[in-house]
Amino acid sequence: MTVKKNLIKIFIVAMGPGEASQGIAFAQYAIKKGADVTFTITDKKILPIVNLDLAHFKILLLKKSSKNLNNAIVRSKPDVLLLCNSKIFSSDGFYFDHPPVPKPLTISIDSNWLFGPNSPHKSLPWIDKICINIPEKVFKLGLKKYGGHYVIPLEALKKIKVVGLLPSYPKILKSSIQKIRSKYGVSQNEKIVFFYASVASLSPSVQSNFFKKVIDATRILREQGHEIKIINLSKIYPTILNVKERWILNLNDIGAQEFYKILASSDLILQHQGLGTLAQAISANIPSIANVRNLEDEESPYHAHAWEIIPFLKTGACSMLYFSASLPTIAMEIKKLLYNNKAIAKMKKQQSRLCECGERNVFEEIRRILKRAK
Repeated sequence: MTVKKNLIKIFIVAMGPGEASQGIAFAQYAIKKGADVTFTITDKKILPIVNLDLAHFKILLLKKSSKNLNNAIVRSKPDVLLLCNSKIFSSDGFYFDHPPVPKPLTISIDSNWLFGPNSPHKSLPWIDKICINIPEKVFKLGLKKYGGHYVIPLEALKKIKVVGLLPSYPKILKSSIQKIRSKYGVSQNEKIVFFYASVASLSPSVQSNFFKKVIDATRILREQGHEIKIINLSKIYPTILNVKERWILNLNDIGAQEFYKILASSDLILQHQGLGTLAQAISANIPSIANVRNLEDEESPYHAHAWEIIPFLKTGACSMLYFSASLPTIAMEIKKLLYNNKAIAKMKKQQSRLCECGERNVFEEIRRILKRAK
């Protein structure tokens, strides 16, 4: 394919499914605005997420090696290198000190506050701009001086730009919701609980235990007469858990666009702490429950999954439960966010206040820097 000379060439790199969901959302926006995108992954399991049929878009599957990545970047000759996570290969001593040569403008998209001296992960020092895809209000609430847990040095803050939600897909039409519900066999009176926990973020045993609790809590509610269907997009199957129920639908290898359509057609999102999924829940205006590791089980004294969710919780944009939450507690929270209209409306209102198009803000930042460099 011949690339027009006026197109911005962007080379995107994503390692995990959450990062890929953010990268693919940005790729779609950038292509619409006049960019040619090469999307690079190192795990073929991510292919369904990033498989787009668009002009000026190609996928590159590489062996997981920083030297391989540098070689691919140099061959591509992009205007912009976009890393979906500033800590990519940061534990690799070679990559930490050896950017691609020549180095294009390098931007990262990060969903965390991990830039302090005690952070368990270090950002690559040669990144030009770090875009934090978290709403400004939530980002402030995560900082220690505003009641959060993270301290970011001034030198790192100089590189940071808070850009808002990414993905920030638009809400889908009611007619599209009806089609999705019909497509997946959801009856008129059934409520959909959308379940997702990334393979990359949880071990299989933790995933299974988490999912089993959700199933058991849903069964309690169904026994009370509530019509609820779980649509599971994680690679955890009830057969593994010795559970077979007609009200559980398992979907595998769903692309990013279909993933969002199902999520946006649901009544409640039940997820791990992944901010890629939470961003989509907020954008779609669907109540969400994040399930996070207990603080005492965290490996680092300087970082916890709950610390990333609590700032969102403080705004009222989601709910949060720890892994140790009891079945009655889980069932009660699911019931509240499926049937308590006052609680649902309150959360939706707070979500609406956080909506801002992160894709647009990142792209405009890229254009601004490129223009200034001319």
